[in-house]
Amino acid sequence: MGGTSQATPYITGMATLAQQIAQLYLGRELTVTEFNALLDTTSHLINDGDNEDDNVVNTGLDYPRINVLALAEAIITLDGDLSSDLDFGNPILNQLLLTINDNPSANPLQTYGDASVFKGNSLPQDKPEATVTYLDNGNEVNIKNNAWKGWTPFADGSYTVTPNTVLTFDYMSTEEGEIQGIGFDNNDNFFDNTQYLFQLFGTQTFGDTVQDFNTYNLGDGWKSYSLNIGQYFTGTFDRIFFVNDNDTPNNLGSNSSFRNLVLEEIPPTAQELTMTIKGNPEANPLQTYGDASVFNGNSLPQDRAEAVVTYLDNGNEVQLENNAWKAWTPFADGSYTLTPNTVLTFDYRSTEEGEIQGIGFDNNDNFFDNTQYLFQLFGTQTFGDTVQDFNNYQISDGWKSYSINVGEYFTGTFERVFLANDNDTSDNLGSNSSFRNIVLFENPTSPITDQLTVRVDGTTINDTLERYGEASVFNGNSLPQDTNEAVVTYSDNGNEVQL
Repeated sequence: MGGTSQATPYITGMATLAQQIAQLYLGRELTVTEFNALLDTTSHLINDGDNEDDNVVNTGLDYPRINVLALAEAIITLDGDLSSDLDFGNPILNQLLLTINDNPSANPLQTYGDASVFKGNSLPQDKPEATVTYLDNGNEVNIKNNAWKGWTPFADGSYTVTPNTVLTFDYMSTEEGEIQGIGFDNNDNFFDNTQYLFQLFGTQTFGDTVQDFNTYNLGDGWKSYSLNIGQYFTGTFDRIFFVNDNDTPNNLGSNSSFRNLVLEEIPPTAQELTMTIKGNPEANPLQTYGDASVFNGNSLPQDRAEAVVTYLDNGNEVQLENNAWKAWTPFADGSYTLTPNTVLTFDYRSTEEGEIQGIGFDNNDNFFDNTQYLFQLFGTQTFGDTVQDFNNYQISDGWKSYSINVGEYFTGTFERVFLANDNDTSDNLGSNSSFRNIVLFENPTSPITDQLTVRVDGTTINDTLERYGEASVFNGNSLPQDTNEAVVTYSDNGNEVQL
């Protein structure tokens, strides 16, 4: 008996078993469409002619072979309506999908490491007991037992890893093996490429495999990884390989699952803060500020070793954490002369209050000589004659925009801008301050500090607000409306007024 006569009862029995599992775990039967999709996504790709010992002509083609265990596991791990979890439109069968520089590319995993030679001896890595299961329409793959698999070719035949290359993916294992991870290769010989393997899990290590990400624990479930490949090596490679090494006597046991694999070029975030000075972007790394500070005759440096600086948005944003006092210097011209027309604008955010948080100007690295040049924005304390007019930030504000007419407070030449996130706790930890979009410029017109600007029929008119309602009479009694307690504040060069 052979052919369809043998296949029919086999498939019938498997279908019956699948429905029993669905009834047990899902409380219903699978639809025909669901059953077909599950067969497609859990089958194992085999080659007709790679290791046959028969008397027929082999095609040399790849075919999906049903994997009953993988089918059962797929049914058990899916909840509710399977149609919400499977793509029935155009499923990727028996291939793993990688996104390469925004372009999806799918290939079946193949045996990896057949050319491996160790100490002069041929030592192939992949074993016949290895199983590969594709899930989620090719976005996920599970390899079990002693499995070493290669993904190839790239659309262009190879991929050049640069200093900016990043590989991101999710990983999960429910049984530890010896060496489990992901790497790059050119010649199918693992022992020539140990330095290109990022180990994620396993009881052993080997050679000079990268160990910085060997942090997985069984309880982690799916864990996300982002590997800056270009920080470890560069060069051209023709395959990515997946390792689930487990050299037990029968090559069985352990598993590794990978999903959502993305390989792309991401320029590194600048390790400098960019400020726009008179229309020109200038970038400098932040440096320790306040080392020369002296208070009551005692040296009192402000910045602490616990301070953390993080540059974001390609240098347009910076975050200070813990007890941090940092200076931005030098200006392109060596210094900046603040005039009555100088304006400083920026956005500020904090998610944890410290003691003194703000931005200021300085010349001699001694905060206690420059307290009058600090604009405090937030914090539980004040000190000296720091400017308090903008000390109005609240955690709930999120990002808040500030426009400070610096020239209204002081003028002169300064060599640095400094950022304060003071928090003198016992361990110097806690509090943070973020600044972004910092712009220092000269307002082309003299700032209006005591008038309100109104535009009438295209003409700009500036005038000072005066008392109103002095002649008011109510029920025969004089009843002026404005009172002496009234306060008027002009801002934004006269475009805004607050009563």
